[in-house]
Amino acid sequence: MNLPRSVLITAAATTMSLSQASAADDPAWTVKAPVNGAGAMSRTVDTVTLAYTRMPTEDDTLRLTVRGCGDEPWYIEESLNGTTAQTLRDSAKEEFDNARLNCKLADGVEERMMAGFDEAFARLKPFLPPHRQTVGGWQLSDEGGLPGDDGERSVRMVKALATVKMTYQPSGTSDGASI
Repeated sequence: MNLPRSVLITAAATTMSLSQASAADDPAWTVKAPVNGAGAMSRTVDTVTLAYTRMPTEDDTLRLTVRGCGDEPWYIEESLNGTTAQTLRDSAKEEFDNARLNCKLADGVEERMMAGFDEAFARLKPFLPPHRQTVGGWQLSDEGGLPGDDGERSVRMVKALATVKMTYQPSGTSDGASI
């Protein structure tokens, strides 16, 4: 059967697009909303699960698990401290590199996994934007606050005179301040 060349090309392109999964076809990130600073986010794409847990009194944890890599699922876990979206993204890349050394991963699984990452992380660790203002010669700053969690918040008032620099900073227990 002789088909026109345009029909053959269209058929081949349709077959290729059906066989390659995209991030839009994958399940979305699951985010457990932060409660008292603790929260979690995870996503599974094909046989790979990436899970991040945030604990305010302990180090955060990043775990990458690959099913179908030997008799038991293969995993690697890392403790993180002072996690930002960028440091978490860098750690995830490193864990994917380690997983490739030990398991066969589908082409493009890392890119598909990281799709929607920034939006998910923002729901998990929604820092308020820093606020800085100068009032009456005092430099005021309020930084690092989370809605409902001031564990990483810093509030300062600073004024410098010709010979004296004064700084007021509340204590972490709300019992006083340092000058």
